[in-house]
Amino acid sequence: MALFQHPFFKSSNILTERQYEKGVRFLAERDYVQANQCLKLAAEKGHVSATYNLAILNGSGVIEPFDVDFAAECFYKAADAGHPNAKAYLFMLEAADRAGLGTTHLANLALNSQPIDRMLPYLVMITGCRFYAAVCKATDATRQVINYELDAASTSEHEYIQDFVKRCGVPVSEFSGGLHRLQDGDAANQITDGLNHLFASMKQAGYTDELCLIARCTIVSYIISQSKYADSAPELHGINMFLNPPCYGGVTNEAHNKRINNMGLASLFGLKKDTIIIGGIRTKLPETDEQTMNLVSQLARQLEMKLPTEQDIYWFVIEFFDRASAFNGSAKDMLNNLPFHLYEMEYEGRRSEKSYVGKKNSGVTYLLEDIAPSFKKAVPHLGAGPEQVIVALVYVIFCTAHAEMIKNLRIKYAVHYHNNCISSGSYNNAEKWGEVIDSLE
Repeated sequence: MALFQHPFFKSSNILTERQYEKGVRFLAERDYVQANQCLKLAAEKGHVSATYNLAILNGSGVIEPFDVDFAAECFYKAADAGHPNAKAYLFMLEAADRAGLGTTHLANLALNSQPIDRMLPYLVMITGCRFYAAVCKATDATRQVINYELDAASTSEHEYIQDFVKRCGVPVSEFSGGLHRLQDGDAANQITDGLNHLFASMKQAGYTDELCLIARCTIVSYIISQSKYADSAPELHGINMFLNPPCYGGVTNEAHNKRINNMGLASLFGLKKDTIIIGGIRTKLPETDEQTMNLVSQLARQLEMKLPTEQDIYWFVIEFFDRASAFNGSAKDMLNNLPFHLYEMEYEGRRSEKSYVGKKNSGVTYLLEDIAPSFKKAVPHLGAGPEQVIVALVYVIFCTAHAEMIKNLRIKYAVHYHNNCISSGSYNNAEKWGEVIDSLE
């Protein structure tokens, strides 16, 4: 892919260079997740070209979550290490960060960019997000710009834009009517005009309507993340997740609502009305089944952000299932609602930190070391147990939303383990993995 060609740097460490080359091969195959992993490993060892390519990848919307600040950090590091492309455009990022880039300059940058393979223009996105957040803050126009943009987006006919508005972290009561509150010539009006100019320039450059809309929503999301709504703002979505957000069932999932009702959780939680923080979400304990499912769905979305790679998702699914199998009766029973059956061969005793992964799984950690303790602390009068039910329900909701992907990952890893067993002569285990494969195909 031309965007990533012509490496500036070659490492004297053979293993580091091989890791970089492996990342480049994944780029050629458009496997951006694997490329990102390999390039991160090379960058950690000081590979300058890997660091620059990370800025491109993470600024283009092809990695989930869309981490603008990480992309900017990589860009600064690559420029500091002497990468010619990063050095050539460093002045733009520096200008953006001090709110001095200019809306016209940014729109011209978009106009002169070259659309590539369903990617957003990385330099436009990195500088655009940082610039608009900085200029909103500098002119005290953040609230007005957010309200204008969200009120306008709420009128969109596109479902993925409506979903963006719902998950943005800003209450409807805050932004409703914002489309009509701007005054001609004020800072907020000029900033939103700049966003209009950027949108038009991207369209003129040849980007699809979808990418133009995602670019604008991403900039708005970034502004929100730097505002007073930062605590409730979710991480930014990459292109694929933005267009195809997982369906968590929410309040329409009658099976799960019935399950909660049977356990009497809603009435129990309603004993305390203080505002609390559960898993990074500021909320009140739910008093109804509907409120419970809303909270669980929010937590499932937060969980999703903790699992950026396929490897993370696979290990989360199998390890948490094994851990949850030791939960109390009600929480363990919740696993019966999973849309698939796991075999003991897949999960028994599996721990990410004790495997080739070599570290704790961030999803398991989020459920067991963040959500569960904070929930237990909030309802000490209920004793042990409800926190297990909540994390088990979040797990089930997540797995239900991603059932097809999880099935494909289980096949992929089962084939891998099956082949390894054959190679090592462990034919009994190979036969068991073969049974798993047969059941999934």
